[in-house]
Amino acid sequence: MAQMTFSDIEYGKRKYPTRRDLFLKKMDEVIPWEEWMAQIRPLYTRKNHGRPATEPELMLRLILLQDWYGLSGVGCEEAVMDSYAMRTFAGVDFFSGSVPDATTLYRFRRMLVKNGLREKLDRDLDERMAKEGLYLRHGKNEEALLVRRRKAKK
Repeated sequence: MAQMTFSDIEYGKRKYPTRRDLFLKKMDEVIPWEEWMAQIRPLYTRKNHGRPATEPELMLRLILLQDWYGLSGVGCEEAVMDSYAMRTFAGVDFFSGSVPDATTLYRFRRMLVKNGLREKLDRDLDERMAKEGLYLRHGKNEEALLVRRRKAKK
């Protein structure tokens, strides 16, 4: 864990967490990150040229934020720079790194789709959420919301 910044301290003094905070915290708990990374890492190898590859978990977290909030690549980049909750979910620390650019996100998404992982991960997430009685719903302005499923009346 990195050292706390003044932003971390200030953000921790809020009256209550936002819906975005709660949503992203729950998604972080539901997603089996290590299991998913074990499937992605063998496909996401660093070549011996160019800049170093970005950590695949960061890339996947950004792709998920794009999907949940209806963001373009550039929109995601800016939203993570602007939103403390999104930055925390993604694990971006401005002291040691930055948000990957839109082209990098696009290439990562294309790699997932090409290898059939995009659909597989989406199905897995849907199944895990269903087990918890949850589903995703998009509200106003593409804000992702978790909604608890109602039990059927007998």
